[in-house]
Amino acid sequence: MAVEKMGLNFTDLKNLSFPEFNSSKSASDYLREIPQVANESTDYFLGWGMIFSMFAILYYMLKEDEQRGGFGYDEGQSFAITSSITFIFGLLFVMVGFIHNFMPVGVMGGLFLAIQLIITYINNDR
Repeated sequence: MAVEKMGLNFTDLKNLSFPEFNSSKSASDYLREIPQVANESTDYFLGWGMIFSMFAILYYMLKEDEQRGGFGYDEGQSFAITSSITFIFGLLFVMVGFIHNFMPVGVMGGLFLAIQLIITYINNDR
C-alpha cells in the first residue's frame, strides 16, 4: 500500500512565534562576568583546577624524560621551576580576577619556597 498523497501545511507557518532575547547588558559586560560565574558555579575550585593543571603540564614538559632524549631538569629543579612559574601566573590571575581564592596560589608559593630551600641545602657543598 503506497502513500499516494503527502503534503505539508504551510498555512500554519504564519503563526510562528520566535524567541526574543532582551538584555540590558553588552557583550563586554558578559565577558567581565565569565570568571565570576565560573568560580561560583565550581564552588571556587576553578583556581585549584587552573593552578594544578598548569603545574602538571609544565612539570611534565620540564622534567628529564627518556623519550625526549634525556633533555630537561631533574625532578627537584623542575618542581621548583614549575612551582615558581605557576606561582607567578597565579598571582597574575588573582590580580586580574580570574581566580577569586588566593589559597591555591599560596600553596604554590609555599611549595616553591620549601623545595628551593631543600635544593639549596642539598647542593650546599660547604
